[in-house]
Amino acid sequence: MIGHAQTTGTEATPSLVAAVLSRLADHDRAYPGIEYPWPEEPDTLSDLDPETLDGWLIEAERASRAATVLRGRVEALLLGDVTRHGPVRLRDTLYKPARNTDIRWSDDQASARLLGWAVSDATTPAEAATRIGKVVRTDVKAVRQGEMRGLAVIRLLRREPDADKAAQDRAAWAAFDTFFVRAADRGPAYVLDKIPISRAPKWAQALGHGQRRHPREGDTL
Repeated sequence: MIGHAQTTGTEATPSLVAAVLSRLADHDRAYPGIEYPWPEEPDTLSDLDPETLDGWLIEAERASRAATVLRGRVEALLLGDVTRHGPVRLRDTLYKPARNTDIRWSDDQASARLLGWAVSDATTPAEAATRIGKVVRTDVKAVRQGEMRGLAVIRLLRREPDADKAAQDRAAWAAFDTFFVRAADRGPAYVLDKIPISRAPKWAQALGHGQRRHPREGDTL
């Protein structure tokens, strides 16, 4: 097991991450579909400082990118093989060449015509919404919240050209609250948010390397 003493200093991080990835791959190979045994090793990462954890995260992301490159290369080689020699089944997978095509709208009005067709014989707004949801798989994660709030601001400015920034913000979030509620009943209450410093709040841009703003009562994350 990789413990605390081996994880001091960032120079060891790449080899340690490689060792952990290898161990997890061995576990996945032996017990596919079974959760990785992190609970059995709480001291692997738990007590590392943020700067060292940042190094681990960078190495994990680098490994992910490298795996993507490797996967693409292997898929290309498999494609070449099945193109020359025909489809092949390996375990529960069939490998065969397929035409690379994409589905596109037939014209600029097709999307509007599709929605009109879906709700043309609906008798209530609820039924129309259900029809649309079935046809285009409407999902809250598919909503572009920034665009939606921006549309609310545009509509406000059409009615009130002199509306100030505070009024615009209220209109944007009023539109959001009309359709959505924030809930954390599925999954953790908080997740890690990685924001480029160029898009971070001003208080974050003012911090130097290794500095942090300690939370105060009433702060929101």
